[in-house]
Amino acid sequence: MKFEEVVSRKFADASRVSTSVGEFVGMVGSLARVNMQGSTVDIRCDGWTPPIPGMPVRVETVNSAMRVVGPSQTLPARGKVIAALEGGARARIAVGGDEWELPVMAPYTPLPSDVVILNWQSGHVLGEEAAAPSVPDPGTNPGGGGGAFTNLVIQPTASGKYDTNWNNWWGLPEVQASNNNKGIWVYSGRFSALSGANITRVEMFLPTPIVAVGAAFVGLHAYSSIPGGEPSITSTVALPARSGWVTLPASWGNHLRDNPSHGIGVTSGAGNNRWPGVGQASQSGWVRFAGTR
Repeated sequence: MKFEEVVSRKFADASRVSTSVGEFVGMVGSLARVNMQGSTVDIRCDGWTPPIPGMPVRVETVNSAMRVVGPSQTLPARGKVIAALEGGARARIAVGGDEWELPVMAPYTPLPSDVVILNWQSGHVLGEEAAAPSVPDPGTNPGGGGGAFTNLVIQPTASGKYDTNWNNWWGLPEVQASNNNKGIWVYSGRFSALSGANITRVEMFLPTPIVAVGAAFVGLHAYSSIPGGEPSITSTVALPARSGWVTLPASWGNHLRDNPSHGIGVTSGAGNNRWPGVGQASQSGWVRFAGTR
């Protein structure tokens, strides 16, 4: 069996993971009915059951198997009563610019303008807040305040090199930047983990190269999986090093946050640089972020 066939088979066996957002409709037995991308599907819930119709939920797809794994965003624990319903058994609550109709836990009786505490796991109004929690002043912290992080790592799901000179074919999973090759790492939407963050540092890990000759450039691409044709790599900058943790432009962090299906690639018009790809070398294509939320 040829080396390319062995690599292709191993790549075919690798798990393919993607994440999307849908709207919970209701439970059908043990399955969650979810509206997403113009269709309604019944999906298994893993360790969490959406309590409220209309709630945005996160749907993870692993090798074509879909499951609801949690809410798509953190909802505030406090809301304001707009109106009591059904004699006070339910209430319409304003929460973060949205309105929800929720059941009320006895013995609380909702009154308009009450600030109430919410339990999103069960979907209930627990009662009126007697006093807001006091938040101590943390003072000045030059190293960054609450919500700062320095080591958020996202791993690629696949990698490959595209040969423009030999029948325009993809060789997987090596990554190459040469006169005739472009290489990319793809992340299948995993940069959605950056949602809500402001990124201040971006680094990428390159394993020890198979060969490192001449110029190499690193840039961004718009593919969540290996494309069918030649990849377009944009916003390129000179690659400052050929191995280890390499510093990338900090602005790429917020770009990947806002475009979570995008990824990172390498190219060269005057060199030959080749690295082991995903599954061939530890940490190939890992991206590390620092920032605040």
